[in-house]
Amino acid sequence: MTMNGHTARVSGLCAVLVLVACGTDTPSAPPPPITIAVFTGNNQMEQVTTRLAPIRVIATRLGNPEEDVAVTWSATGGTVNPTSTVTANGGIASTTWDLPSVAGTYTVQASAAEASNSPVTFSATALPGPPTAMTKGEGDGQSGPVNTTLPTNLQVAVEDAYRNPLAGLTITWSVTSGAATVTPITPQTDANGISAAQVLLGATPGPITVMASASVVLQGAPAVFDLTATP
Repeated sequence: MTMNGHTARVSGLCAVLVLVACGTDTPSAPPPPITIAVFTGNNQMEQVTTRLAPIRVIATRLGNPEEDVAVTWSATGGTVNPTSTVTANGGIASTTWDLPSVAGTYTVQASAAEASNSPVTFSATALPGPPTAMTKGEGDGQSGPVNTTLPTNLQVAVEDAYRNPLAGLTITWSVTSGAATVTPITPQTDANGISAAQVLLGATPGPITVMASASVVLQGAPAVFDLTATP
């Protein structure tokens, strides 16, 4: 065998070994995904315009806290501050949430571009504030024959300072002059903040005054309704 032939065989063998070695290389596995989860502050319930306890998420990788994960926050009602945070010690990021002035249920989404399960959602309920005002509704100025029931019930509405209706407040209805009967006497306000009473005119013609009052001080209370019983 000539030297050139031997060299050619060795070179070919090396080439095969290189190809085999290259063919057995496997790509490195991607890092495990980051996930985020609600940590504290979900499902709070407070009066409108209240600042809730801080809401927090936790970022983890394989169950271990992950720091320096950027988290953005957005609310369907009220305001969050700050709107952009980064997870710190323990993988925690937090923000504050001020409820809006309108009663209802709202959500905040926490989003992290690095997290495989982003976003996560917090919910909160804004309850009406204390009752502050009574407004006279339907039924004023009616008239009807004696011994008949007026066609429209008398109504008042109770609201808080932001005009949210107040449910469950007892309203007392009373006839302060004239001949008539109201029923029920102490109905509570419904989900729309409305309390209503039916009026049965008495046997005596003439003017009738009905009053709606509450046990708490309300602007516009008591509400006075002027009615007339005709012969």
